[in-house]
Amino acid sequence: MRAFALLLAATAAIAPAPIPAQAQRLDLAPLADRFAACAGRLAGQMEHQWLADDPASATTEAQRKTMRELLDTVLAPDKRAVALAREHEAKLAWERLMKRAETGDDWAKARAAAEIETCTQLLLP
Repeated sequence: MRAFALLLAATAAIAPAPIPAQAQRLDLAPLADRFAACAGRLAGQMEHQWLADDPASATTEAQRKTMRELLDTVLAPDKRAVALAREHEAKLAWERLMKRAETGDDWAKARAAAEIETCTQLLLP
C-alpha cells in the first residue's frame, strides 16, 4: 500500500498541472475566442428556452449551429479543446447571469440580453 501511495505521489509531482480556462483562452485567436464564447452563450440561452418551452429555441439553435460553423472556420486544428473549454465557460457564465435575472436583478437580465445581442449581430439575418 505504501508503494502505491509513493507511486501516486510521484505521478502527481511530474504530471502537468491543468491550465486554468482563463489562461487557456489566451491561446485562442481573438475571433475564435469571440465565436466560442458566443456559441456558449447561445447554447445557454437555447437550454433556458427549452426549459421554458419557448418556441424561439429553434431560432437560437440555428444561431448556435451557425456560430459553431464560424468557429470551425477560424479555429486552428490544435485548439479545439481550448475552444470547447471557452464555450463551456461562457455558457456557465451566461447561465449564472440568468439565475440572477430570475431573482429580479434587472442588471443581470439586461447584461444577459446584451451579450446575446452582441453575438447575434455577428450573424447574417
